[in-house]
Formats: sequence, structure tokens, C-alpha cells
Amino acid sequence: MSVIDSSKMEALGEGLLVGQNALLDSELLGSARNYKKLVASRYRLMTEGDIKHLEGSQLQASLKLDGQLHFLAKVGDECFLFNIKGRVVQGLPLLEQAQAALADTDQVLIAGELYYAQSEGRPRVYDVTSALGSNSEGKSQGLAFAAFDILEHNDSSCRALDFTEKQKKLNELLPGEGQCHVVQNHEVETTDLGQLFKKWVTDGGEEGLVCVDTDNHTVYKIKPKHNVDVVILGYTEHPDMVDSVRVLLVGLMRPDNSFQVFAKVGGGFSDEERREFFNTLKDTAVPSSFNITDRNHTLFTMVRPEIVIEMAFHDLIYENTAGKPEMKPVLNYDAIEGYSTLLPEAFVSVLGPVFKRIRDDKEVNATDLRLTQLQDFVDLDNLNNSARSLDLANSEVLSREVFTKTTKGLVSVRKFISWKTNKETLDSSYPAYAFCYVDYSPGRKDPLKRVLRIAPTREAIDDVFEKFKASEIKRGWAPVQ
Repeated sequence: MSVIDSSKMEALGEGLLVGQNALLDSELLGSARNYKKLVASRYRLMTEGDIKHLEGSQLQASLKLDGQLHFLAKVGDECFLFNIKGRVVQGLPLLEQAQAALADTDQVLIAGELYYAQSEGRPRVYDVTSALGSNSEGKSQGLAFAAFDILEHNDSSCRALDFTEKQKKLNELLPGEGQCHVVQNHEVETTDLGQLFKKWVTDGGEEGLVCVDTDNHTVYKIKPKHNVDVVILGYTEHPDMVDSVRVLLVGLMRPDNSFQVFAKVGGGFSDEERREFFNTLKDTAVPSSFNITDRNHTLFTMVRPEIVIEMAFHDLIYENTAGKPEMKPVLNYDAIEGYSTLLPEAFVSVLGPVFKRIRDDKEVNATDLRLTQLQDFVDLDNLNNSARSLDLANSEVLSREVFTKTTKGLVSVRKFISWKTNKETLDSSYPAYAFCYVDYSPGRKDPLKRVLRIAPTREAIDDVFEKFKASEIKRGWAPVQ
């Protein structure tokens, strides 16, 4: 029996088949998601300057390819790629190579990087998205898969194997070159790692290095810092330094001049710069219906978007360990009303943000602060999109019932309401159906209690409604007409 839902597989030309949520094997998908959560997301991120702090004498180093985490699976006669969202890819030349290499293997699950092996320049993550799209125009033929870990082989789990044992098994299963290959590791002395970084990354233009310390089982991703121009949207005060900022809230701009919240920058400042920013920003505070805190739970003071700075960051994350997009606030600014909230957009979380300098040569406009500054670093297709208003489709009340009971002259109220949001197709963060139970008892210490539930279908929310009513409405309660 196939583990792929063929009804969801779409032919996109040149033999390419792509199916969203097409993986039927929940155990296989669960293994991939656990790997992303427990292994891949725990790599230690470093810059070139951190190399000197590495301990140990020898490392296994390989190129960091700029692609997408995918899993190569063979189940019976089926050989395919999938990601943690359950998207399945078939029909690629690289899978023909994998099928041939794994001919004697009944079942295998391998983690690796799906990347575009272009002839000039280094791979870019957005090339993968383009190659798997409906307008790929044969570009999918240039996709390659670099295997770097093995999770399962036949009936055995490989997770307890050490790095050397896993590499040996991978090299037994797949070739060292071609469109489906094992990542090539190079043994390097720690003292020589800086020179290798310079050769491959600084001078060679590659994305970075992945280094494995086989003694302590630690994996390092070593990448250069990237710079971007942003505008200051708000600040928090430093609790231990008088009249000084602790963190800046910064943003970018969408084509319609709305502000995309980007990062909270708390590093890279001298003490003098912290005081100068405070003195400059304290008189530019504006009203805001949008509120957010720094990591110390201090509320940001929102300010006029006037100052452009350059910041550096180490990496960007555009999805969580479950494969869901990072939803970030989008703001509208009015000179009188201040900031108001628009619909959140799928965006990124920033790793290692630091302040570099003020950019007096840049202006607050959708060109100097454009989102596409991030194009080379993140796989998002909405960087050129305008913001969307929060005025989504109106909700539709499905059921509403209210009951009262009088005890010793005090009236208690219990209300049940369910509704269809009509927003789930516009914003995936909204549920399709919702239910609310309100219990007001004036004689109680906490008189007001609320319970919220959500559901994907009308039948499910109706069931929630009836079960709550049956549980909470007994003798003595009278319906309100």
C-alpha cells in the first residue's frame, strides 16, 4: 500500500510531481519533525570570530549548502522526497539515482539538503522554491540532494549511532557525487579552521561551514554576519543605566509603506550610544494600539519612524519546528494616530541581531528599507506583497443560548455561543470554528469565568456546544428568551 496520497500529487512538467500534505505515513512524518525539533534546530550557530573559542583538536568540516531541509525516503518500491510539512516530491532525476543506489534497501529515511546545483555561483534557497513551482520551466532537473544524516535503515533506528558510524552507512548507501550524494566531510585541525573558512566562505563565496566535533557530538554552523538597513520603531529603557536604551525595536517596509516588524536589537551598542539613542528617541514617542515587550517583559515605547540604522544578523528562521511559518506583526503609521495593527504576515525570526551604525544616507521609504534586502537569505514569496487590513470576513454566529438562576437574590448567568470565523482561508492563524462559554456568578471570589474552544468543522463545534450545555445546565437554570 502506498504511503503517498496520489490524489494530491500535481504534475508540474518535466516529470516533476509535487503534492502538498500528500504523505500518508504519520510515523514517517513524525520522525522527520522530531529530527528537526531535536537535532537540526540545536546546531550551535557561530561566526568566523568564534572559531578561536572552539575546543578539541580535530573536526569534520563540510560546506553549508543554501537549500531546504528534506528527507529522502524509500518504502518498498517507492522512493521520494518530503519535508516536515508533508509535501512530497517525485519525478526528479536525483530520485532515479537514489532508486538505483538503494535498489537493495527495503526501507530508509535520510536527512539532507535539497539544493539547486547551478553552474555559476553558489546555491540559493529561493532557487529550490522556484524549481518546485508551477513555472519551473525545467529548472527542477537541476535539483540535487546532499545527505548528511540517516535516521532509519530497514527495520533499525540509526539515531544512536555516532557520527562516524552514520557516515559509513551513508557512504555504503549513496555515492559521493552526482545529483543524489553524501555530503563530503573533510577532517581539519581546529587551528586550521579559520583558514578553511576564509578559503571556502570569505574568498569562495559559499554560505558557510558545518563542523562536527566527534568527541562531544556537537554540530556547529559557522556563517558570516549579514547586514541590513532598518528603521527604529520603538525602544525600552535600560534598568541599570540611567537615561539609556536597552533594546531597539526595528522594522522594514512593504511596498505600500506599511512597517514589517523585524527584530529586537539589544547588542552592539557602546554605553555612549545607548545614552545618545535615549536622548534622541525620548521626545519622539507616539500613540500605538500595538504593544510588544522585550525579553525582560518591558513594554516598548513606540516612536516616530525617522531613524535608519544598519544592523547585522547571523541567520533567519522562517518556520518553526512543526513547519509552520513565523507570523510577524505589520503596522500602519499615521502622524497623528500613531501605530495601528494590520494583518500579521509570514516572516522571519532573527538570530544574533546587533547594531552596527546609524545610516544618515538612507531615508525612511519603501526602497531604502525594502523587504527584498533579505531575498538572498530566506525562502519567502511575500517580500513584495503589500500589507493586508485586519478587516477580514465577518464571523457568523451559529448558536447562542443564555441561562440564568437566582440564588439568595443574586442572579447568575451562563452563556454558550459558537460561531464560524470565515477567516481561516485568509489567515491560517484563525480557526474555522470557535466556541465560548461564559459563567458569571456574583457570589463567587472570581465572578467571571470564560472557556474557549476551537474546531475544524461545524459538526465538531456543535458537539462541543452540546456537551458544555449538558454539563453546565442542571435543575434551576432557566433559558433567557
